[in-house]
Amino acid sequence: MLNYLPNQESRDSFADQAMTLADYWISNESPMVLPQIATQTPDGVAGSFLLSLNAEPIAWTNPHGSSIRWIAES
Repeated sequence: MLNYLPNQESRDSFADQAMTLADYWISNESPMVLPQIATQTPDGVAGSFLLSLNAEPIAWTNPHGSSIRWIAES
């Protein structure tokens, strides 16, 4: 969904608002959409989306939810 916002500033603003307004924020976006989250995780899976909870990456997913690969905690 955030990919449809016009620029990175708008995406970042949405993310900031989501974190302020809700106890939990779940996002499932291309890693290029929220690079500040993507940089927190090891190499991704080509063509996958990054699932995150409260801006913390937790899994790589198929964009339409047909598969998931959990990111192991270190």
